[in-house]
Amino acid sequence: MVSPRSKARSAAITQGDIGEQLVRLTLPMMLALLSIMGLGIVDSYFISFLGTAELAAIGFSMPVTSVVTSIALGHFITHFSSNG
Repeated sequence: MVSPRSKARSAAITQGDIGEQLVRLTLPMMLALLSIMGLGIVDSYFISFLGTAELAAIGFSMPVTSVVTSIALGHFITHFSSNG
């Protein structure tokens, strides 16, 4: 059974300006990904003081970490935005 609140949220997404809806739905994800990239830059800066081997290790593992974090963040945002 579909609740009245769920119907209202569905109507709010399917009606109105599509550009506004896209911004509203993607802005949290974009901000989160930008902060993750900023963290990677800051980490690389400080780890560069340790040496080139350490910086190379971070350069290898950072993309993997970013992909896993992005998937988890997308799931988190989708789960909580769809459940109210």
